[in-house]
Amino acid sequence: MKLLADENIMLRLVGFLNKAGFDTKFAPKGWRNSELFLLANKEERILLTHDKHFLNSELFPPKLSSGIIVLRIHPPDLAKLKSALLKLFKELSEEDIKGKLLVLREDSVEISA
Repeated sequence: MKLLADENIMLRLVGFLNKAGFDTKFAPKGWRNSELFLLANKEERILLTHDKHFLNSELFPPKLSSGIIVLRIHPPDLAKLKSALLKLFKELSEEDIKGKLLVLREDSVEISA
């Protein structure tokens, strides 16, 4: 599974995902959201972010993407983030996520197209 981590994602979480076998790349620092969205699409990566601006489906249409995962786990505790993501990736494949917007909470996931 290929992921693009927004700059607001913890470095330790990205390291964990890479060690767990996910091809996770950090987005360049300082890029606008529109640039991140285009880069994720170009590289066919699922965008991983805490940024709620990506919930705007008109600005960032999920159906044009490899998928967008917005993490809404507060506080963003590393152990909780790891657990929620591993559970999600155990249940859904890259193909299941493609073209969808996922809002990931500690104990649930909301999926929309």
